[in-house]
Amino acid sequence: SIDCFTYYTSGYTSGSDDMWKLEFTFGYNILDTILTFLDYIIAVAPVIVFAIYIFKFYKQFKADIAMPILLGIIAFNPIYYFIRNVILGYSFYSFFDVMLDVVIAISFVLATINSLKGFPKKIYIIIAVGCGVLSEFVSLILFISSISRYIEDGLYLYLFTWPLTIIGSVALYIALLLFCLNNKMSTVAIKVKREKSTEKMTPEQLLKYLKEQLDLDMITEEEYQAQRAEIISKL
Repeated sequence: SIDCFTYYTSGYTSGSDDMWKLEFTFGYNILDTILTFLDYIIAVAPVIVFAIYIFKFYKQFKADIAMPILLGIIAFNPIYYFIRNVILGYSFYSFFDVMLDVVIAISFVLATINSLKGFPKKIYIIIAVGCGVLSEFVSLILFISSISRYIEDGLYLYLFTWPLTIIGSVALYIALLLFCLNNKMSTVAIKVKREKSTEKMTPEQLLKYLKEQLDLDMITEEEYQAQRAEIISKL
């Protein structure tokens, strides 16, 4: 996302030939500055949310909402860039690029909805990730076809940031896919419903229910032992 804060502006040498000048700036006006910050935030948000989820709230009910948020941000990304380009008057690469963005947005919206239900159908995340990887493959082709022009114009920063963007995005998609395929997800609605139902359970029923939660990986071994000890202490 480094190149979100850079602009290549056309300048002139002592002769009549055009040249490119690299400028680090936060934008030419307030609107451009705000959108530049949004570029950066939206680009890094999925990685930050996923990292926090994995390292701090893994397998905890209270963090299950993080997965729909993460997928929702990815779904919103192409929608945001479309709106941004319209506002700033930028041209679009091609009809194919626009359609690819639409497919990515729709597939990740469906994956987001599915995640709210606890991922009952893994096919949604598989399709979404497939569309995301496809978009990065297209980006790779565009990068390869633009290398000679960037070298000729002296736009060396893009030769560094563009491949990093592709690698980072593909890594995130694959990590999401592996995580969702290998972990059972719960939903906030299910948790609230179960909490209400446990109020009328006997201690024996609670212990059985607690064991079921452990077997489904809904709670950790430490949480199981702590809650089991609490139930037994009330007998």
